[in-house]
Amino acid sequence: MRVNGSQVHEVAIVGAGFGGLGMAIRLKQEGIEDFVVLERGADVGGTWWANSYPGCQCDTPSNLYSFSFARYDWDRAYPMSDQILEYLRDCARRFDVIPHTRLNSELLGATWVTDAQHWELETSDGPLAARVLAAAPGLLSEPWHPALPGLERFQGNAFHTARWDHDDDLSGKRVALVGSGATAVQVVPNIQVREHSVVDNDGIEREIDTLIFATGFRPAELPIADRIRG
Repeated sequence: MRVNGSQVHEVAIVGAGFGGLGMAIRLKQEGIEDFVVLERGADVGGTWWANSYPGCQCDTPSNLYSFSFARYDWDRAYPMSDQILEYLRDCARRFDVIPHTRLNSELLGATWVTDAQHWELETSDGPLAARVLAAAPGLLSEPWHPALPGLERFQGNAFHTARWDHDDDLSGKRVALVGSGATAVQVVPNIQVREHSVVDNDGIEREIDTLIFATGFRPAELPIADRIRG
């Protein structure tokens, strides 16, 4: 079956992180080849591709944070992000998921068509359709920014840790980091080692050059249509 010149796939998977790749691999192991993986990023890896801040590291032991069917020679108990990303790339290659993957393809809309019994999908790469839509966008995919009064007047550079600005060297700059969770704990020691400055909380107002948000994520929401077409 085809819709507007496009094939109706058996399965469309949204996201190429652990969840999406894991499902794609299992489909292939079950002999199902008619599926597509939609990934809005430029590479597989999900949050481990999106997050590239200094010190980015997993806080779960590597032997637990990996597929049981895809062993890997981890170099430490708590792997760094670049090694996790390489592991996921290796899984995508090893299990031949790459040919099924559409990179830079963001899901923009999804509508269930009752009569045809399939999903019609709008993506940044064009329309497609699938009988089954599997959501694997991950919980750590939409950076959250607090509404700070006066932020619009800030003249320096500001970015979220999940969108780290590698063009901002930070050397010799006064840096303010908002947040005190796991990401902040990883970032601060790594930028201090490189002789960057982090504003402390002593109540003294200072001018800062760069503002970094380590403020976590909001739940991912897929653009599923509210109405079902008959």
